[in-house]
Amino acid sequence: MLFVLLAAFTAWAYFQAFLISPFPGNSLNELRGQWLMQLTVFLTAIIVVKALSGNMKAVLMAVYWGIWFLLFALFVMSMWRWSQTGALPDRWGGLPGTLRTGLQNMSMTTVAFWMFMLADLIARIKSGSWYFQRSTLGWLAVLALTLFGLYIQNMRTALIAIVLVSVVVAVFLLSNMLKVGDKWRWRRIVGSFALAVVAFALVATYVSRDPRWGSLMATVPIAWHIHEDTTWATDTCKADALNCKLPNGQVVGVSNYLRIAWLHASLDEFFRNPLGIGYSRQAFGNALNYDHPDYHTVITRANNSVLTLAIGVGVPGFLLMMGFLFYLSWLGYVKAVQGQWVFMLLPLLVMKTLIAGFSRFVMFNSNMEFLMFIFGVFTAALIGISQQRTDGAYKLRDN
Repeated sequence: MLFVLLAAFTAWAYFQAFLISPFPGNSLNELRGQWLMQLTVFLTAIIVVKALSGNMKAVLMAVYWGIWFLLFALFVMSMWRWSQTGALPDRWGGLPGTLRTGLQNMSMTTVAFWMFMLADLIARIKSGSWYFQRSTLGWLAVLALTLFGLYIQNMRTALIAIVLVSVVVAVFLLSNMLKVGDKWRWRRIVGSFALAVVAFALVATYVSRDPRWGSLMATVPIAWHIHEDTTWATDTCKADALNCKLPNGQVVGVSNYLRIAWLHASLDEFFRNPLGIGYSRQAFGNALNYDHPDYHTVITRANNSVLTLAIGVGVPGFLLMMGFLFYLSWLGYVKAVQGQWVFMLLPLLVMKTLIAGFSRFVMFNSNMEFLMFIFGVFTAALIGISQQRTDGAYKLRDN
């Protein structure tokens, strides 16, 4: 079914590019340079899974410890930066240029790794045994240090990940607390409440120290009127600036203003073009230039990859892609409740990708972040194929 959905999406995108899109050249170039590369990664991953599923111990150990090394390195660099400045670091500021650029592009990748580790933790707790034979307490300690190291860098993606991890673990701990004779019942309850308190404290701290949240509610009604004021469609408000002065004299925070205005404009273009404007990373700008040439817009991307995809491929293509993602999540969930808990990685990755896709331009492009999403999906498949459930525990297959 997954491949049927992908094939249907590809067929629709090309059909649309040839017969519907007012920008056929741009759509065909984007399909060739972006979407076909993603399909290649999917197919390559499947081949690798099939080829290596017989004996995966060495591969799994390399992936596992590689992830741990990355997380620990990020934590050490965070602490080093904090100790040098005596203040909370500003993202990756102060690190060497090449390294800083690479790490900035890995924020979602790191979150995907956290999700991998969360699935690992759930499998340990649920089955009572795991083939890496590591302490769950030690796992939680290192995870907590890593999350804290990234959190102090004021990364919104890290905040979302922390909350998701806390909620999922809390729900899991509570799921069996009413079992008769469960000796861990009260520990589950206390642990769940503790996780909820930690998540709430992190959110409250972040919101209180980020001035953009304070001006958000005041900016919404101003930015929502996109047809009365088209400043958002020009280069008057620079995306890298802090504030912007509108023609009526009002001063607004640039980040909130542009995100809200682009969100409304994206929804408007999606409903104006139900069959899509043509698959492209520039679908938002193409739609604005097609429907509103009087705007003289210089905007190409709306910083919202979910709606950019919807504008590009229209309702049919969008439903096919969402069907693929949610079916992938459903398969992961079904396998998880059947005992293969590592497959919880699939719905977690899809959820994180969609959340990030509404606030950043990270989905459906051949960049490191989305390719790492694909990597995470098939890492879960590798693990699932290479293990079997025997007497309540996971063991590697030798054949």
